[in-house]
Amino acid sequence: MFEVPAIDIRLYDQDRGRFAQELGRALEDVSVVQVSGLNQGLVDGLYEISEALTAEPAIKYSGSSKTKDTHTTQLFILKYFNIESHLNKLIYEIQKNMKDINRKISVGFDLYFNDELCIASTGEADLFLGKHIPNNKNPDDEVIFMEKHTDKNRDKTLLPRATKPGLQGLIEGEWHDLEPQSGNVLVFAAEGFPYRKVTPLVHRVVNKNPFNQSRKSIVYGS
Repeated sequence: MFEVPAIDIRLYDQDRGRFAQELGRALEDVSVVQVSGLNQGLVDGLYEISEALTAEPAIKYSGSSKTKDTHTTQLFILKYFNIESHLNKLIYEIQKNMKDINRKISVGFDLYFNDELCIASTGEADLFLGKHIPNNKNPDDEVIFMEKHTDKNRDKTLLPRATKPGLQGLIEGEWHDLEPQSGNVLVFAAEGFPYRKVTPLVHRVVNKNPFNQSRKSIVYGS
């Protein structure tokens, strides 16, 4: 069974060279790594109250299999305008947490790939909440919430644990489930990744058991 390599974010301060080596090698070898440092309680709290989102999703589309509508996908851009409400405060704190993790990961990449005159993005990035809502009732129907793809318009993607399984990565020609441990974020290269030694991860999202339940996930792309 494939296990995503895990790196302790505390290495960044304890031994930055080792942190960079473990981070870079994992991405070169299997195109994905998980890094600790996430406040999982904040993420779980946002999932719990995300039904309070009243804005129209930035992206909404339906998927189909043969003649049946199988699911609806909604993607919300999470932006805080103030921190008065509990929801906005959660968004603010998650954005801050993810930005700090992203900064340390980017420094690690720059140290590891120091033979290339590139710099990974460390700045502010968009935070998204995705909802995949299945419509089909037959568990024998395979439903792919998101077809296989690589992420565009960013250099890397950071993903906290979703509310249910379903994310898969194409690694060495086979699909593998990608589930970060609680408190970790998955990190993988997108099409804008500035270092030639790393291939953007091909991934997809499928409807896994427990069947026919909505799946929520948070995406941070820089």
